[in-house]
Amino acid sequence: MYNPYYPYVQQQPVQQQPIQQQPIQNNFVVVANEDEIRRYPVAPGGLITFRIENQPIIVEKSLGYSQFDTPHYERYRMTKEDMPETKPKEYILKSDYETEKNEIFSQIEDLKSQISALEKKPTRKKVEENE
Repeated sequence: MYNPYYPYVQQQPVQQQPIQQQPIQNNFVVVANEDEIRRYPVAPGGLITFRIENQPIIVEKSLGYSQFDTPHYERYRMTKEDMPETKPKEYILKSDYETEKNEIFSQIEDLKSQISALEKKPTRKKVEENE
């Protein structure tokens, strides 16, 4: 581009990155019936979640980014579910831990002594050489 104030400077056009647009989400809007949902305005690229009062119905209304898009509706029915019972964590007493730890260490020491006894046991070749 030519700039009359700076004739020797050429300006480069700026390339813009395409912007990833995400739908805007609000909290629940409580309405009396589904007709109110159809009349409720939604901004382009927007998403609104409606709850119909006195009914277990949730409706999401969304609109694309184009001005020619038509609204998209998704209807859900809420169902009540019981929370799963969580079992309390099992704890071990320090005294039980110490007892188990000592038993394991004693077993390890027994194994070490058995290994060292096997290493010290003379083999036939050593017995024959000693005779």
